Amino acid sequence: MALTHETTIPNPAITRFNAKDGAVEIYIPPGEFTMGDADSDDTAPHKVYLSGYWIYKTPFIVDMYRKFCAETGRTLPPAPEWGWKEDHRVVNVTWHDAKAYCDWSGIAPPTEAQWEKAARGADGRTYPWGNDWDESAVRSDHDFDNGSASAAPVGRFPEGSSPYGCLDMAGNVLQWCADWYDKNYYGSGQDHDPTGPASGEDRVIRGCSWITNCESDFRCGSRYYDDPGGCSANLGFRGAARAGS
Repeated sequence: MALTHETTIPNPAITRFNAKDGAVEIYIPPGEFTMGDADSDDTAPHKVYLSGYWIYKTPFIVDMYRKFCAETGRTLPPAPEWGWKEDHRVVNVTWHDAKAYCDWSGIAPPTEAQWEKAARGADGRTYPWGNDWDESAVRSDHDFDNGSASAAPVGRFPEGSSPYGCLDMAGNVLQWCADWYDKNYYGSGQDHDPTGPASGEDRVIRGCSWITNCESDFRCGSRYYDDPGGCSANLGFRGAARAGS
């Protein structure tokens, strides 16, 4: 299938509520975007076409995860230093925890390509909000001097919104993606609805977190990875679903 140009971004965004957890999902229209970042040796820019899909407006919050635990008999992960706050992002979750939640709510972790398109749109921007660094648009460790050494509650940084209206695509918490990680995947992967390598040892992580202050780490094209059984107080997740599901 030939790559086609991105359809016009809806304004306002097309949204719906997930029937299971009540979260807001944003529709990402089908089309092409530039994936990757020329400043890293494993993220060479390349064109990718994605079918239309839905993605959660924010990473999952504690209130949603608590409901999941109550209905499935699971336990909350260890609380971060600041304790569990219902409107904060859930952290200390493994990839397996994230997948279990997504299965319960009828969605899936986003693919790496879905995550990046939702973050940057089709114009190849450096950060979700544009090409120029804006410290006020993210929760990072620049905030530590203000006594804010923790993740932030939902909706705290609207200035950091992506072209589609997604929040916390940079800063606050890192996020698990569906794909296995392969440093060389960009050179050999699919250009239409890529789903990552067939196997691997680590899962892709995207975004950036509240413990970081390096501007380059907040770029939409930055990639990270971890063992799927790993977890930390700066790592959470969000969900996605193909259009029609």
